[in-house]
Amino acid sequence: MGMMSSLLKQHYIDVLKADYNVALNLGSKYGLIVKKSKLYLLKDKTMVELNKKAIQRLIAGKEKVKEFVRKNHLNLNEEKDLRFLVDFYNSIMLCD
Repeated sequence: MGMMSSLLKQHYIDVLKADYNVALNLGSKYGLIVKKSKLYLLKDKTMVELNKKAIQRLIAGKEKVKEFVRKNHLNLNEEKDLRFLVDFYNSIMLCD
């Protein structure tokens, strides 16, 4: 029986500096604060930042998972779809 995987989300703030050019009267006079987040998968005491390549490596050789993604038309860039995928992955790991 395998260990359960968890989907983790890190929130952070990115500060974009002002890029106003006086000579051309172009750009933004004010800096911006942008809220962003990253998703991570915690599996077997290892945390991996999720991106498309990392997801493809994690499901490589797992035909049930690949079929599940295709059958349910999951978008691996969407958090809700990734949650759905992790729940399915955990359910099949419990059965093995």
